[in-house]
Amino acid sequence: MKRAMMLMLLASVSGYGASHLKYVDGKTYTRNEKDYIMYKKNTARKASANDPVGVFDGTLDLDEITRLSGLPAPRVWYYPGAEKAQFQKARRDTSSPNHLSTMYRAFVMGAGADWTAKNFGRMYTTSLQGENPLEMPYGIAQSSLAITNDYSGHITGEAPYYGDVINEMSAIPLAGRRMLDAEYTENGNLFIQAAENEAPVSSVNLQKNSGNAKRSLVNLDNWTAVSSGYGPEARKLMRAESINVYQQICGGWGRGWNEGSPYSDSWMDVTTSASGNTVMDFYDREGGLRNGKFGKMVEHGYAKNKCVISSERSDVASFPLLARAHSVLSSGQVWNGEKVTNGTSYAAPKVAGLAARLQEKFPGMSYHQIKQIILTTASRKEDRLSSFTGWGAIDIDKAMRGPSMLNAGLIEEEKFFTGMYDKVMAKDGVKFFWAEVPENVSWEWSNDIHTGFKAKPSGYDVFDMALTGEAPEGRITSAMTRASVVEGVNVARYVPDEKNFYYDVNDMETRAGLRKAGKGVLRISGKLDYREVTQVLEGKLELSGDSESEIRVFSGASFEALGKRYIRSLILDGGKIRISGDARIEHFGIDSGDLEVSGKVSVGTLYVKDKAEERKWLSKGITAEKVVYRGFDPVDALINPRKVANVRHEYFMNGFSSSPLLSGIQDIDKDSVMAGIRKRYMKNSESPYRAYVPGYRDGGFAADRDRDAERFNHRYYLGGTMWYMGFGSNLESTGKNWQMVNWTDVKDKFKSYE
Repeated sequence: MKRAMMLMLLASVSGYGASHLKYVDGKTYTRNEKDYIMYKKNTARKASANDPVGVFDGTLDLDEITRLSGLPAPRVWYYPGAEKAQFQKARRDTSSPNHLSTMYRAFVMGAGADWTAKNFGRMYTTSLQGENPLEMPYGIAQSSLAITNDYSGHITGEAPYYGDVINEMSAIPLAGRRMLDAEYTENGNLFIQAAENEAPVSSVNLQKNSGNAKRSLVNLDNWTAVSSGYGPEARKLMRAESINVYQQICGGWGRGWNEGSPYSDSWMDVTTSASGNTVMDFYDREGGLRNGKFGKMVEHGYAKNKCVISSERSDVASFPLLARAHSVLSSGQVWNGEKVTNGTSYAAPKVAGLAARLQEKFPGMSYHQIKQIILTTASRKEDRLSSFTGWGAIDIDKAMRGPSMLNAGLIEEEKFFTGMYDKVMAKDGVKFFWAEVPENVSWEWSNDIHTGFKAKPSGYDVFDMALTGEAPEGRITSAMTRASVVEGVNVARYVPDEKNFYYDVNDMETRAGLRKAGKGVLRISGKLDYREVTQVLEGKLELSGDSESEIRVFSGASFEALGKRYIRSLILDGGKIRISGDARIEHFGIDSGDLEVSGKVSVGTLYVKDKAEERKWLSKGITAEKVVYRGFDPVDALINPRKVANVRHEYFMNGFSSSPLLSGIQDIDKDSVMAGIRKRYMKNSESPYRAYVPGYRDGGFAADRDRDAERFNHRYYLGGTMWYMGFGSNLESTGKNWQMVNWTDVKDKFKSYE
């Protein structure tokens, strides 16, 4: 490995000339022929510290918000007449007391009192109509309203396979405006969606269950079902703007009980060394309500040092499955004004609160980069994505210290946002985390930073699945209500669109480095524990940790090593380097620029142009065991700020045009639409990726051959999407007079029911 990386450095030292960061207007290199490249008319809008932060569940149930969160009611995203829309949810959710107000309490637990005190004016909520992605404000948006399209027909051989296309079927809840607008390529939001909660098997009508399975059943989640009909590039875009949140239970607390079930029947123990950072409500021995970290529960004598998945073997469990690449765990334990309860509805706002804190901690960071920090710093037992836990459990303390992994699979998703393609995609396939620190701003990262997951998993997780059932009136229902049980459904632990999440030294596409841009300062005190390049393009990078990376300092940029440091490879390529302290540098290449040394600097091999250059640089106070005379080829970073990758949009409900149908969705003719789909696309059984559809084995699909499974029915298949597009997205609200209004002005306009 060391020899291979040394040869990489030597290969770059053959010519002359400093390297530069250059913004260009013309077309730039595109490595992957499959990337559908566009050059936009305008540059990207940057995330702003003034962007709204939304927390909503489809209701306006905020009567108890001040008592539960200490906050006044937020503003409401509303258009006149929204309360009269065909589809709306009631003002009050009677199934869970103070549901929305409790979500705000959970948000404060994630964001912290300081953030909410300073930024509460940015917060808003909305009725169901406001969850239309085409009208949603820029910013962080968190929804705890679960609208599913998990019809089991998606994982049959008869289901359509669309390939790398975006259409109505891919517009799953809070997947983002990109799913509905072919021209929109901004990274304008981070969508945080609460996953569906598990349900006790005893509450589900297992209407077809010839095997009599009543334990360890698993629900087919929405994303896993729908994404099975799409190619790798479409799947990457479908998850790019979102985080799905599942729940862990910590401290032995039960579902809504102050002291209750120890969750001894849980599917999995997920306790790690970071579990003590879990933020949650609990009662002490005297019955006093406490809002603190998991570790503090132990001090009060109530908690077991344990965190588990909330789904028990006696439940129809809720797991990420193939949504694992954009899913995390969070504790949903929170006081709702009556008791300590829990659920993904409250786990997700804690993640949104963390995202808001990160935006304040790192001004100018994009929403996708905030997502990267939340995912890569999550606490997990295995060094891989998990069908049960996704990336693992969020770790608020670690996330606030910056990224801990440069993951090529996550970084690649940024190519879908305007101006990011050239910033994150190198010619040789390496991906770069683009750290653009604004002028007069500093970011401080203190985690050790690694590269992607080390070992790509193989094999399958096998589940007995509760798939969607049929109601007496002839419609498909959620598997959490009525279900058909299909045993032995295998879910691959790895699928092709996850390739770049796993580091492979022999595959450049899986490797990731760092690009420091912007006029501000990036201070890193952790170890750069990756071998790929760190390019200092603009501003200043200060390093007070060791480095295994090759650090290259471009013209106009500066790098400073502080304290006693080990640096594997360093190249002065037109910029400025200051070494303040003793340092060991294994490979030091100097083309041009300024060097300042105030300590003992020992170099293994020094690369310079000639003898005169050797005398010049050694006079700066460094010693070298070996000197090699070589020049340097410039490696300019060419960035087109309007370049973006996209995926073709073909909306089958609107004649396969690039724009979706906004009204009359419930009136379309399913037979003619399905005929058009059949003519244009292949089936799952013909898909080149059919082996990765859940349940595919021995040349067939479990959902086709199991006698209990519902057979593919195109009316059900299209009906679920029509329901979501009409109800969940509320596309008919597009173009209305949307505005932020006071909650007190609209709360009584929405119906309430008992």
